Amino acid sequence: FDSFDQNTYYSIEFLYTAADTYVTFYPHIASSQLVLSDSTPYVITDFYGKVMKQGVGRDILLLGLKPGKYFLNIQNRKEQFIKR
Repeated sequence: FDSFDQNTYYSIEFLYTAADTYVTFYPHIASSQLVLSDSTPYVITDFYGKVMKQGVGRDILLLGLKPGKYFLNIQNRKEQFIKR
């Protein structure tokens, strides 16, 4: 490891736009549906990253999903929930 050099380094600049509202959801252990606090695009993936369901809305019906752990991808973040 070299000692700290006096050079200046810059990263690539990028544009980031934050969402107006932070979308939440409930319940975290669900049997039939998830309810989002606001309508937003979503993707549900399984533990291995396979897309199981996607769309836009507030109410997400979980019909067809087997019981287990899943991830809800909303607003560029991944939230875990359990389907019973």
